[in-house]
Amino acid sequence: MQGVYVDTNARLVLVYAHTLDGNDYSVYLAHGDTTDLAVATMTNKCIVRLKEVDVTHEGFYNGNDCIVFDNGNKWHRVEMSYTQFRLLTTRPYVPLSFMAVRVLQGVVNRITTTVSAWRMEGK
Repeated sequence: MQGVYVDTNARLVLVYAHTLDGNDYSVYLAHGDTTDLAVATMTNKCIVRLKEVDVTHEGFYNGNDCIVFDNGNKWHRVEMSYTQFRLLTTRPYVPLSFMAVRVLQGVVNRITTTVSAWRMEGK
């Protein structure tokens, strides 16, 4: 059940395992400018109980990509390909030739600054 979901109001919901047995989850809910923390518990029959500060919601997890609550809210899992996942989680590729050019530009700038300072001292 853990993963990244989007609710019916297009807000991000992050669900991750809270305990090792896999039945308790921590849930981060984005409500406008604030983020709330809730706890979700899933039974063996895929029934989900979401406990927020002042209210408890019950729903059903279909075992694949969607959690449907009794009040009509649905959370859909964000689907991404392996390539999309790699692009979001790895550093961007920077060619060594680009790095070499930037280092050489720095060296040349330092030399020209030093030479111009020497010329100003001589005058």
